[in-house]
Amino acid sequence: MGGGDHCAVLGCNNDRRYPERYVIKEHVNTLRFHSCRDKKYFPLWTRLIQRKDFRVKASTTVCSNHFKYGQPYPDELHPSLFLRGYDLPETPKRAPVKRRALDVTTPQPKKIRTLPYRSIGIQVNPGDIDDVKLKALENDHNYVHLPFRNKPVSPVYVAHLEDELAKLTDNCGELRRNLLEAKSNIDRLKLEAQAKTKQRFSIRDICHSNELIKLYTGLPRYQLFEWLFEEIKPHTKNMHYYKGKRSAEDKAYQLKNSDKPGRKRSQALEDELLMTLMKLRLNLREDDLAFRFGVSQSTVSQVISTWLPLVDRELT
Repeated sequence: MGGGDHCAVLGCNNDRRYPERYVIKEHVNTLRFHSCRDKKYFPLWTRLIQRKDFRVKASTTVCSNHFKYGQPYPDELHPSLFLRGYDLPETPKRAPVKRRALDVTTPQPKKIRTLPYRSIGIQVNPGDIDDVKLKALENDHNYVHLPFRNKPVSPVYVAHLEDELAKLTDNCGELRRNLLEAKSNIDRLKLEAQAKTKQRFSIRDICHSNELIKLYTGLPRYQLFEWLFEEIKPHTKNMHYYKGKRSAEDKAYQLKNSDKPGRKRSQALEDELLMTLMKLRLNLREDDLAFRFGVSQSTVSQVISTWLPLVDRELT
């Protein structure tokens, strides 16, 4: 027999390969074959089936006849009915075919009697044909309309379904919140990416025009801006940005006169000097400077708070 095709209960001959031979009990709606899905119940099923030298495996199947409700339910997971087979009459065996001696004589052809063809006419009422069609439509797939016969609704099973529904509802709510949070993060990252990729205001945008240099910085020409930057540049090697009173204390790398550790600055030093001079010259708001230079407002505050004392010390 094929593994998993034949019901494992002794005395039950239901086999999915031969549906025309099914024996279906009263409490079963549709005959199916069920396996033990949890390995820890394999020994229990082996004891229930009680077949000599037999052990339940993952491929072992038991038909619906042997379950209380016609299939495994949470409160009735294991087979419990007809575990010793059914009380069925034995099918009479055919008598063995008697062998006859080989006849070496030439067989005579059989005579075929032909009957004359006759046409028989039958008168049928058209209304009867319509009734037959309607009845055929009603009976088509009639298994869909069968009542849930002899299968009580278990309170334990209903409670199990309600618990599963509550868990799925909570899971859907959590997934919905995660989705909204992910969308919010995506929107925020898009804005940050746009801010980083857009054209930032830089000294390169105005270095070609002394008029623009004077407009934004107050210096008469670009060469003077370059001279000022070269004077301050050596002191920016280990410059620490101001972030409150504690940040005013000297750091270890400053005492050793080494480069500032950490990630690279988001702005060029020339642009930080330009931002500071624009604040002095035009008194622009920090959010305006942040928009122009493509940085955050907190970065503008740190740059100006750090560069103003540095410029004042170098020029006085």
